[in-house]
Amino acid sequence: MAAQRQIGSTAACLLVRDVRAAAEYYADKLGFVAPQLQEDGNPPFAIPQRDDVSVMLARAPQGKPVQANCTDIAMFSAYFWVRDVDALYEEFNANGADITEKPTDRAYGIREIYVRDLDGHLICFGSDIEETTH
Repeated sequence: MAAQRQIGSTAACLLVRDVRAAAEYYADKLGFVAPQLQEDGNPPFAIPQRDDVSVMLARAPQGKPVQANCTDIAMFSAYFWVRDVDALYEEFNANGADITEKPTDRAYGIREIYVRDLDGHLICFGSDIEETTH
């Protein structure tokens, strides 16, 4: 008998300057919804969700600078595996998202795009090249 999976998903936790503004960016530009916006929490946070994935947004401590994990496409703050990266690119572009790299085929068999959020976090979306139509 096969063992049941214990871990079903994960969510990156990103520090942001303004939780409401960050949650609105994820909603307006990237198609997420933020049903759990807690501005009175300690720290204030939101959990934007899209399909079956989430990203946690927590307000950075007052007076502390927000620093993204990485500021170039060599690395990212969060990675989302997606079904059709080209369709997401078209959607994000139409919504005015800050796309830092258009769909690009990688040597490791993934087609990816990079998006920068309001706090400089790079978010990468990728799909298997074999499954992507372009």
